[in-house]
Amino acid sequence: MKEPLTERLLLLMADLADYGYRARTVAGALADSGDPRYMPHRRAMLKYLETKEGRKKIKSAYDALKRRNYLQKIIFNGKIAYILSEKGILRAGELKTKYLRKELKKKKLQKGQFLMVFFDVPEIDRKKRDLFRSGLRNLGFEPVQKSVWVSSIDVSKELKALIKDYQLESCAKSLLVKEF
Repeated sequence: MKEPLTERLLLLMADLADYGYRARTVAGALADSGDPRYMPHRRAMLKYLETKEGRKKIKSAYDALKRRNYLQKIIFNGKIAYILSEKGILRAGELKTKYLRKELKKKKLQKGQFLMVFFDVPEIDRKKRDLFRSGLRNLGFEPVQKSVWVSSIDVSKELKALIKDYQLESCAKSLLVKEF
């Protein structure tokens, strides 16, 4: 399934932000981001820059991200720039998890082994907690309790990235369980 342009653009901006890159325009980000880490979303965007109609589509997607409050306006070196808002960061994390599941090569853990994650996210961060649970479900985890989830699939790297994306390092831990 092909991702909508707004989602691809949001994922590109999130990838660029993850690696500390700041650009004032989408075209600037695409032109300057030759780093291989950005390549999947960059390649998808570059084809749109080739035609006037494509550039209009990118502008429209960019405007949609602003309307949905996924981007936040800042003044950078005296010029207007946009960065991901907290809402945009959360949505990008949700999308990364969604698309990761589709690409995930499900490696089964050895018989009798499980990857377990447990967490205690404060009520004030309810939105993060709900998105984190959704991400766990997308990675193939099943709930044992509301805050204890298990998986028989080796997704430990993806789980660490999910915990980092939602900034839950202090309230989420994972274990490789030999017997359950």
